[in-house]
Amino acid sequence: MINLAYLQRVLFLFAILVVIFAPTGDAQKSSHQLLPAKGVFLVARPAMETGYFSRSVVLLVEHGDEGSIGVIINRGMQVSLTEILPESLKTIKDSHQLYFGGPVSLNGLTFLFRDRNGAEGSTPVLGDVYFGGGTNILKNLLEHKNKNELRFYLGYSGWSHGQIDSEILKGAWYVVQADIAMIFEEDPDWIWSELVTRQRTKILAHDSDSSQEVASLP
Repeated sequence: MINLAYLQRVLFLFAILVVIFAPTGDAQKSSHQLLPAKGVFLVARPAMETGYFSRSVVLLVEHGDEGSIGVIINRGMQVSLTEILPESLKTIKDSHQLYFGGPVSLNGLTFLFRDRNGAEGSTPVLGDVYFGGGTNILKNLLEHKNKNELRFYLGYSGWSHGQIDSEILKGAWYVVQADIAMIFEEDPDWIWSELVTRQRTKILAHDSDSSQEVASLP
């Protein structure tokens, strides 16, 4: 016959061991975190104090066996789009902000835009958000889209297969669901600190719930 009191003590000790030996620290709490995928934000953790990605929020636009591609959405540049456009496209009326998309292919222009059906050569990312490049799409977008439906980037961010997963395990990134309003935010300087605060609050709440579960054991 099973001794119920003994079994309860064993389960209680097991729960304590799980808490003790579980990964600790802000950088290790990933069990309740999203996995990297197209349409998520990579949010640089505060410990990433130097380099291109310090205090950055990256929207992943591709993620698969061949690697990952994204653009930094909160790094504005002190230059407008018209300053880098070819002469044939400099007749646009609006002066669009230009953003630093990442350290790869800095002489290339990429863009995010909102559209119900996308455009030829573009890639769906999230909802009605598409990612693209090339002058043919660019000309059409400049002629038919409003400023709040377009974002332009010099360069992009790229990772080889498995690299992002490794960086996440090392504590470099939070992974959160992307927010379309944030992607097209006119002044994105506040986005990084807001997302970091949200993630820290989420982690604290998760820890509190876990502690209460252990405390409630007989």
